[in-house]
Amino acid sequence: MKKHIGQLLFLATLPLIAEDQVELDTLTVGGGGRYEAPADTFETPEYLNSDSYLNKAPGQRRLTTEEALALPGVQGDPVKAVSYMAGVSNGGSGSELMIHASKPRESLTTINHLPIGYLFHMGGLHSVIAPESIRQIDAYLGGFDATYSDTLGGVLDITPKYPVGDGRGFVHMGVFDSSFGYDTGVGERGALFIGGRRSYFDLFMEKSGELTEDVTYSTFPNYYDGTLIYTHQLGLHDSVSFENITARDELRINTQQNAEKDPAATGDVYAKYGFTTTGLRWLHDSGNYKANTLIYRLSSDQETEIFTDYKVNMTMTMDGLYHLSTYDSGAHKINAGFSLMHLLLPLDLVIPDICDDAVECGPLSVRPMRYVDEEVKATSENLFIQDLYRLNANWQVRYGINAVNSNYQDFGSAVDPRGAVVYSFSESTNLAASAGVYTALPNGAYTIPEIGSNALGYEKAHHYTLSLHHDLEEGEWFVIEPYYKKFLDLAVPDSNTTNAYYATAGEGYVQGVDVTYSKRAGNLYLYGAYSFLESKRQISTKDTQLYPFYGEIPHTLQLSGSYRFGGGWTFSGLFKYQSGKLYTPVVDNSNTTVVDGQTIVIPTYGSTLSERMPDYYTLNLKIAREILYPDDTRLEWSFELMNATLHKNVVGIEYEDDYSDYEYVYDLPFLPWFDVTYRF
Repeated sequence: MKKHIGQLLFLATLPLIAEDQVELDTLTVGGGGRYEAPADTFETPEYLNSDSYLNKAPGQRRLTTEEALALPGVQGDPVKAVSYMAGVSNGGSGSELMIHASKPRESLTTINHLPIGYLFHMGGLHSVIAPESIRQIDAYLGGFDATYSDTLGGVLDITPKYPVGDGRGFVHMGVFDSSFGYDTGVGERGALFIGGRRSYFDLFMEKSGELTEDVTYSTFPNYYDGTLIYTHQLGLHDSVSFENITARDELRINTQQNAEKDPAATGDVYAKYGFTTTGLRWLHDSGNYKANTLIYRLSSDQETEIFTDYKVNMTMTMDGLYHLSTYDSGAHKINAGFSLMHLLLPLDLVIPDICDDAVECGPLSVRPMRYVDEEVKATSENLFIQDLYRLNANWQVRYGINAVNSNYQDFGSAVDPRGAVVYSFSESTNLAASAGVYTALPNGAYTIPEIGSNALGYEKAHHYTLSLHHDLEEGEWFVIEPYYKKFLDLAVPDSNTTNAYYATAGEGYVQGVDVTYSKRAGNLYLYGAYSFLESKRQISTKDTQLYPFYGEIPHTLQLSGSYRFGGGWTFSGLFKYQSGKLYTPVVDNSNTTVVDGQTIVIPTYGSTLSERMPDYYTLNLKIAREILYPDDTRLEWSFELMNATLHKNVVGIEYEDDYSDYEYVYDLPFLPWFDVTYRF
């Protein structure tokens, strides 16, 4: 299905790109603008350090919005730049992010601790957060501090760009969508940012049409999102902010391409889903004491009809309170706080037997159906305290605990100790280590008795990370970070009982090394990232063997460079290589059965995830220009060639109806990308 949607988006963009190029070339040539080059274009940005941030600790990555948007391939979306960091993968093409071979749901994404419903539209096309509302992106890949909870893999924490009331705004147009934003003052002490994005192919396409011979649409895939942030200065030390993010996605297609292979996997696929998260935040800063208090509500809903027999209807509300206090006392910085959360989730589901990520379950036509009609209620409390202590000029340590308690089923309480140490050999060389225990609830679907089990426990992970950071010269450095993560009590299919489908009895691990290099020199910026990892997990209680994890990408190499010329011109390129995805091969197609009078093949699969698709690589090139006008407005445009080498990258496998042969499913062979932003 993704293959055909991607092909349509590619074909539909071609006339739009051609028209935009002609018009914008005219603007560039005859714009009459001016350009004033900064003295040092790629100067190291001024990063914001959170109150729990330990400088040079392992597993920490960060990007400003300006840094992220300079990379080719992000398509105007700074969140996509996270996949170019060492240790982070998106599977090659647009998809959810995996941190150190963790499932996307095993990592946490927040906006300064404000939760969101999901990160990307259409599973990876564009993030739901307005780029202009992002100040900085921090990724914590492992061994992170005690202020974060309910996550096994990593943390993506986004610092919002709070409005300042300067009357500035922008209008942006890209290939897939358009967006706008405006920052204005409200009274003497208030400021408001409002922004929105809307995809627009569904506005130009026919109300229904054909994607391929076997796939049609009646609602073309579309999405929108909106961001609103209001800040009010209460006094010298206090401010409050109202923060709201809304996102919606919708599509309806009809597929008949599996009519012979799997009759139950044909018909309409309709999905309409979205979320709204709203937070009220109080910030206090009086020098040696700081406080961040957030009360929020996250509401999400999903209405899905899949083929003829399956449906998912649910509306979730999550109410929460988060507080962090930070107290500076000489060589100590104390972080202490808590969070409270209440979840209400009515479920109305008719779904096939859950198929684990690593196991092939065969055709839908022969899988049992599961029915769920119930309401889930859960409350959890979380306490944390830690100390960032500078022993002397060479030694820094961070140590603390995170404690959680939940009234949901029999999960009860858990206490996680965490710590890190940084030793400075000199001003240019630092050695660091971190270790910690991390506890999280399993996949919510696994805790429903009708499809999972009501006797599960917490999942756990132990993180161990080392880091060597060395500055070669001003603006040039490299980091080498080996790590090991042990997974315990993972929820896996259970064959030992007759009344439970899952048990928290699985184990696994991931080990690897990340290498990052960066150089900034005047108008030149170079960045390189290499990752090696190995990851294995248990797939059921009946088999204690560890199999390769489906997200295991052994080798990833990314090299990028940018050079700023005179007149506001910038040229940049990015090369990305990674090992191919794992898959489980079909080894026999002689088993058949009859469904509604039709004979279908029941494939026999070989060893789990024992084969790998061809390696993936792409080269993205980008030319951009920035024009400043006398009235202090600005025009920015960029033109990118995605996959400039035309390499045919494999992203999936499609079998013949009788499973006698297969063909590769390829990513888009080539995509020209154009976007323009006018700032006023």
